[in-house]
Amino acid sequence: MLGSGLVLLLGILDPRIRRREQAESILGVRAQLTIPSSVRIGERLVAVRRDRHDPVADSYRALRSVLSLANGDRSDRSIAAITLVLSAGSGDGKTTATANLAAAYTETGARTVAVNTDFRRPSLARLLGAGDNPAPEALPNMPLMLSNSVTGLRVYDERLTDAEASPSELARKVVRTLPWLTANYEEVVVDSAPVAMAAEILELLPVADTIVVLVRLGHTKIEAAARTAETLRALGVKDYLLVVIGGPGRHDDAYFYGSTGETAAFDRGRGLASEALRSLKARASGRSSRES
Repeated sequence: MLGSGLVLLLGILDPRIRRREQAESILGVRAQLTIPSSVRIGERLVAVRRDRHDPVADSYRALRSVLSLANGDRSDRSIAAITLVLSAGSGDGKTTATANLAAAYTETGARTVAVNTDFRRPSLARLLGAGDNPAPEALPNMPLMLSNSVTGLRVYDERLTDAEASPSELARKVVRTLPWLTANYEEVVVDSAPVAMAAEILELLPVADTIVVLVRLGHTKIEAAARTAETLRALGVKDYLLVVIGGPGRHDDAYFYGSTGETAAFDRGRGLASEALRSLKARASGRSSRES
């Protein structure tokens, strides 16, 4: 892991992370997946569709497979796993990643809800076309909506019905609602505020089963990423998935399958998931041996 002095020097010379290896060094973990970037920074789209099997869509399916395998070791599988998607700063792609990961779960038939907790700059509901069509199973006064972009997906966003409450107040309300969501759905994917910019992330970290940290090459700032790593360490978060957006992936030459490549896409995603899970378990085993 880079020392604070070296991080500061790199930030002066070039304030943004440019390479996958640079992200791994700053965050202190190996990146498990690379998601190709096919849109300009600031653009958002839902790439995961049943008729789409290109590098971007299939990388989100691979991420889904990694998370499904990792969450399979949970002691209580009768309730949904909570996946928290983080990034160091704004514009790193976490809302787009949340929407696409939720869409990837939904296309398998899993009952899925995408949850917004970025209350300063909420955009998840808009990206997923939610806001005017309540889900039939929603409790009274619960802002749980149907997505018009992804059939079957639910979107939960407290900001849709409360424009005045503080972000911290709404985050606490989400935490109180999570037990109902995990009992009624099979997958819960949470879009968060940037770690380096919002205190309400502290409400969400303790309840997450799996944490995904995103770094966008050419955009994520070194200083913000270093602060994110320090925050996670200070809160005792040792295990998380680092996902890099942009740049060449290790398996990019095998990603494109065309409109009839569902089986090949699934097999590739399963292979990437198995490789990533083996890496995670090996690191966990190594830590346990050193601690004992």
